[in-house]
Amino acid sequence: MELIQKWKNRSWKKNVVSGCICFLVLAALITISLYVILNGSVRERDHKLPVFHVKEFNMSGLDQSLTENRISSQSFFVIETTNRGQHMDIWYDTFMLKLESQSKSISFGNGTVPGFYQGSKNTTFIVGNMTSLPAAGESLLADQQLLLQDARANQLLQLIIRIEVETRYSYGSRNKQIPTFTAEVSCKLDVNPQITAGSQLLWESCEVVQFDCLTDICH
Repeated sequence: MELIQKWKNRSWKKNVVSGCICFLVLAALITISLYVILNGSVRERDHKLPVFHVKEFNMSGLDQSLTENRISSQSFFVIETTNRGQHMDIWYDTFMLKLESQSKSISFGNGTVPGFYQGSKNTTFIVGNMTSLPAAGESLLADQQLLLQDARANQLLQLIIRIEVETRYSYGSRNKQIPTFTAEVSCKLDVNPQITAGSQLLWESCEVVQFDCLTDICH
């Protein structure tokens, strides 16, 4: 009888130990799973592409360009950019901008805007001008002149702003640094060139074409 009691006690102790081990293993697995999920969520919040929107646009000189048969224009723009990262700091060098037609390869000039630092969840307005500098003897081709004539008649000119800027950023609680790279942004616009005062903007859509790893894995 005593032997049976000892065996039962040992069996009970083994069950208790086994149960404790199973509980600890389960708790560890749950902890690891929560860490992976939460850490991934934090990384996703840290890694977000900045967004760009054209808020205002006005281009003058279309009539003069048609009269002279060469582009002679000046464009004013306001572009809004927002850093959506939760723990992300961005440093932009000088912005290089080019303005072109969406078809027929008409160049409406270039411009630059000074760079700036942008903290997490901050919005900044990029304000500047782009001016055409036609080469001596340069003139519009027949199909380019026809496109501008149609744009004036139909009050619709489709443009694209191409932006390049040397950029670096840091992210995360450990402030991981990403080396300098060339960021690229493309903004398509529909404008009414017949509006002489105020913004000519009818529609816009900007795409971040290149922003280090973020254009591939961090949308």
